[in-house]
Amino acid sequence: MLRKGWVLLFLAFMLAAGCQPVLPESASAPAASEPAAVEPVATEPAAAEPVAAEPVVTGPLRILFLGDPFIMENWGYDAHFVAMAAAADPPIEIETQHVIFAAEATDVLQLSLKEWSLQGLWETGEALEMIQAGPWDWVVFHQDLVFQAYTLATTPEAFADVEQAYLEYVTKFAEEVERAGAKMALVVTWHHKTEMYITMDDIVRINEAAAAETGATVIPVGLAWQRAKEADPELDLYKINDEEYPNIEGTYLTAATLYAAILGRSPVGVSYVPTDILPDTGPAAFFRDAWEKGDEDTAFLQQIAWETVQEY
Repeated sequence: MLRKGWVLLFLAFMLAAGCQPVLPESASAPAASEPAAVEPVATEPAAAEPVAAEPVVTGPLRILFLGDPFIMENWGYDAHFVAMAAAADPPIEIETQHVIFAAEATDVLQLSLKEWSLQGLWETGEALEMIQAGPWDWVVFHQDLVFQAYTLATTPEAFADVEQAYLEYVTKFAEEVERAGAKMALVVTWHHKTEMYITMDDIVRINEAAAAETGATVIPVGLAWQRAKEADPELDLYKINDEEYPNIEGTYLTAATLYAAILGRSPVGVSYVPTDILPDTGPAAFFRDAWEKGDEDTAFLQQIAWETVQEY
């Protein structure tokens, strides 16, 4: 009883003095000098800003060539283009296919304008099936307008129909190419040796009009040929005793121009030469024997192709 009285007297004294009793710290209570921790509130994560991803290359570049038999000369300029890309550093893998109109004709002079044109290619349906079968990265069109002017539409009045049909069917094909998710390209073909009413400027103008209508890329092969001839008047890009078909040098320059225009890279320094893929025997062996260019000549053709595409 006496002890209890002393305790009560002590507490009364402390309260009178304005003091607070010191309590033992709890293990779960924060120290007085540290702010109390705030429990995080669960919220939805903020949406991240969209970031443009780098394109992922999942396979070879796939290119479909559509047009006349000039594509197939000297083993095919598409084959030389593929081999040139494979010889690049780093190498570029390309796969190509082609649909050629009038390929089975034995006498092209008996063909009509419709048969030797994109119109004929459209109406046979094979080209459309190939585009739709895809997938393609590029669809490249080659129609030699000079050949039509020389053999099938020998007057400016007749050629007006050729030009109109070309623009019409390029536009039709462009819709299919876009639907297939591919890019479209138009080859400005080379001029023939024969003087005639249609000029290189006409060929460029017609293709530029078609490109303006469709958004297609123009590949200035004919301008590369013209530039090469201006730089070296002795250079001959045509077959012997021929005024329209390319020799192996002409095909090489064409392939180098495609390389520069489609890949956006300079072909200068690429080690490829046609003898790398041409066979040793058989009919195509002639093209191998016809290639007599040295390193300087090869570099010249490569440089012409690159300069032409850059300036265009």
